[in-house]
Amino acid sequence: MSYPLLKIRYYQLLRILKDGGIGSIILPIFIAGLLKAAYVGYGQQDHAIVVSGLLLLLCISLQLSRKDVNFLHLHVSGWHRQMYSEYVLLTLPFAATALFTKQYYHFPLLLLLLFFVPRLQIKRTKVTLFPNLSKLLNPSDSIEWIAGIRASVYTLLPIYTAAIIGAPIRILPLVLLWLMTATLINFYNEFEDLQTLRTRHQNAAQFLHHKILVHAKRLILLYSPILIINAVFNPSFIDINILFMLAQVTLLIFAIHMKYSSYVPATKNNTSNTIVSMMMISGVVPYLLPLPLIFAIIYYKKAIQNLNQYFHD
Repeated sequence: MSYPLLKIRYYQLLRILKDGGIGSIILPIFIAGLLKAAYVGYGQQDHAIVVSGLLLLLCISLQLSRKDVNFLHLHVSGWHRQMYSEYVLLTLPFAATALFTKQYYHFPLLLLLLFFVPRLQIKRTKVTLFPNLSKLLNPSDSIEWIAGIRASVYTLLPIYTAAIIGAPIRILPLVLLWLMTATLINFYNEFEDLQTLRTRHQNAAQFLHHKILVHAKRLILLYSPILIINAVFNPSFIDINILFMLAQVTLLIFAIHMKYSSYVPATKNNTSNTIVSMMMISGVVPYLLPLPLIFAIIYYKKAIQNLNQYFHD
């Protein structure tokens, strides 16, 4: 019984470690932080369901964003087993920490729920949704959001609606908004053409600062109503909500910096999603919260250096 998908993931991991880049440096720290967070979370009954829920939502998010689902269905024997084994292996080290706590039953429960994840699939339509969206959002500084909303509306709308309905509940809206941030960050996988890049700015730093300001404001306006309602019903969560908002804005800034660090006009961003995924998870793990900020700073310099060649400074 072969597992070609697991072999692919294994070689991808080896490539990250052999490259000796940033990913190979932070990977051990990242995994150690996650293991500690999972063990501490499973040790508390009211937090155990949050840990299992985050692991499950992570796999659901990966499943819904996969572009190889149709290919696997058509060409890979035992496609369900292949994808299920991926999700089990991904969550196993962290879910297994539950076995050393009183909440040990979360481990088999998560394995059972993961069994249904490979069957989740969104049928994407080729019809252009919201054709007038470019009139509401300026394409010169919001091309990512225009294309991203049209492509991901069937993912974003249910998440945001659920977050509004569940706003009074303590932790639920934060989990849903974090999942929404994970979807929004995928908006930055496409590179605009050079004309769009230069429409309003002739300076790399000015362009980058303006885009960050516009997109950060939009994210704050989008999340604030839900977090305010949550804080009204849960006054003890005010500090957590503020920290959460700062973490999401930092993740957005990191995504923008990373995009433009490898920007090539009118192409697709082919850089590895491994670091992006690690930063997303770091954004909700207390032990790893500084990582997105550190990487946002690292990639800022790279983004400026890369953009300078496309602007007349």
